[in-house]
Amino acid sequence: MKLEVRLLLRDDLEKKLLRNRHFSKEIDLAVLPYTWVNYDSEFVSRIIQESVGTSGMRVYLHFEITKKEFENVKYYEVEPRSIIRMDDHSLEKNEKYMEGQPYIITSDRTRIKLRERVYIGKPFPKTMTISSIEFGEGYVSSKEVSSIFIANKVTAYIEYPVFESTTDEAIDKYVLIGSGNILPPLTEDVTILPAPGSPEDDLYYRRLGLPSYPSEEMESFCDFNITAESYRENDTGLMVVSEKVIRLVKDNKIRGVAFRPVLDRSTKLYDKYLKIFSSFQESLMVNPNNVIS
Repeated sequence: MKLEVRLLLRDDLEKKLLRNRHFSKEIDLAVLPYTWVNYDSEFVSRIIQESVGTSGMRVYLHFEITKKEFENVKYYEVEPRSIIRMDDHSLEKNEKYMEGQPYIITSDRTRIKLRERVYIGKPFPKTMTISSIEFGEGYVSSKEVSSIFIANKVTAYIEYPVFESTTDEAIDKYVLIGSGNILPPLTEDVTILPAPGSPEDDLYYRRLGLPSYPSEEMESFCDFNITAESYRENDTGLMVVSEKVIRLVKDNKIRGVAFRPVLDRSTKLYDKYLKIFSSFQESLMVNPNNVIS
């Protein structure tokens, strides 16, 4: 497992580094916020030490697992790589639709809405591609892709309709991918924390690393799943799929999505993950103003 970090320096820390001739010659601070570097590199360690006495920095994390580790993970969160462009009319129709959807109470402090239709305009998605609307708030595929999932009898898979936003007519050759299985609510660990400012009646989470669940809770997972928590403004959950779905996507060269591991908390991989996270978090605390996002 590898951890890479992206550093967003606050103004006084950046000015401090610019005054240091060694740093100013070695790095281009203009591109630093867009660059991923190994968390345990000497470069990162030096910047952390230089942050002492300043307003610090905001740090973004990216965990990457090896091919062997990837093969031992059973479930994955879907991440968008192909985005459907939405014009203002399509956005307005989708927003109005979601406003009318009822909440599903998933725990005493969490709730989501299910998207059971979507409105899109031209250009339409490519045939062997799964495309995202609004950065993961829903996934649209062609009937050809959907038929692969159905033929292989994936569990909890649902086809929802796709409509053309200007005519309200169903577009039969596309489907909105859905799931009939809502996952158990998340339980906190050092990398999954309640988001500050959450309303009293609705809990949102800050996930600082990878999603994870206790082993016994993962027994209820299907091939297609929706998280019990919302991470989006329109209150939709995230999609989680099984290793079977991953194989179908790869074997059939389906494009448009990537996959983020969902860890089993009873495994050595999860222990390794926590050890790396905690070690880096501890190093940042030389300056309490340094925060992980």
